[in-house]
Amino acid sequence: MRKAQAKERMLFVVGVIVICLLSLVFVVRFISPSLESSSEGQAKVVANMIAISANTLSTMDQGRMYKDFGLKEPLIVEITNEGGISSVKVVYDEAKGKSYSVPLLVNVESLKPIRVQAVSVIKDITGKIQINGEILDPNYLYTDVQCAEPSPEQKNDYVIKASEQTEVKQAGITQAWIKAVIRQESSFMHCKNGYILKSSEGALGLMQLMPKTASGLGVDPLKPDQNVAGGARYLAQMKNRYPGDMEKTLAAYNWGPENLDKIKDYADWKTSLPAETSDFIVKVNGYYNTCYTASACDPKRCVVC
Repeated sequence: MRKAQAKERMLFVVGVIVICLLSLVFVVRFISPSLESSSEGQAKVVANMIAISANTLSTMDQGRMYKDFGLKEPLIVEITNEGGISSVKVVYDEAKGKSYSVPLLVNVESLKPIRVQAVSVIKDITGKIQINGEILDPNYLYTDVQCAEPSPEQKNDYVIKASEQTEVKQAGITQAWIKAVIRQESSFMHCKNGYILKSSEGALGLMQLMPKTASGLGVDPLKPDQNVAGGARYLAQMKNRYPGDMEKTLAAYNWGPENLDKIKDYADWKTSLPAETSDFIVKVNGYYNTCYTASACDPKRCVVC
């Protein structure tokens, strides 16, 4: 009896995978060419591709699906949960509030609206499905943006609130780690000469978020509170990706997890890091130990205590 039930479950899972994969092939071959036709058509393709990817991954232990939609202008994507049903919602006319939604066969955590040109759907080893968006043009919407510098008290408040996020707390990312990263990344500056602080690579604000990273986190990097909140969550994601190893966490934050994964299993992995990333690890650890976990904090060196 049990063998028969197990066989039936296996057939069901295989059936779902086959249907999802056939649907994926159909969307790629027959619907994708319509991406150039209209914003509504683009929204339908993006929503269905995300839904098919999430449904397919739900039947697997873990995996990742990625799609660059070739969009000239980003679309707004969010995941909603109503009545116990998760749905992918894609806005194609923000001014008129027009959108297209597709229900999912699996529950996925809600995702605040993000602007995307590409999407990755990931199921990690814990069984959690995440949907991340990317803006492929790092300069999109972030040219010369004026801003006002927050006060030290406001910056402290941003750090406190960022550390209280569930994902951040569960990963063990404390206020001290958040402050140490901000101190090294931006020296606690959000603006420079009245404009958003921007690195030569396009990283923005206090924790130096890349636009596509900020988009995937569902935060506006131009707003300092969201910038810090997103940076703290990204640090937490790196900590979860490399559990028990804060040096790899910091390396991934600075250099990118895709780069670190190529060398992380080597015994001498640190010797293969770029000089900038090696320096980042040393300095963040230094600020953590001497500024933010020490009994005394020097405002001149540590900036915000």
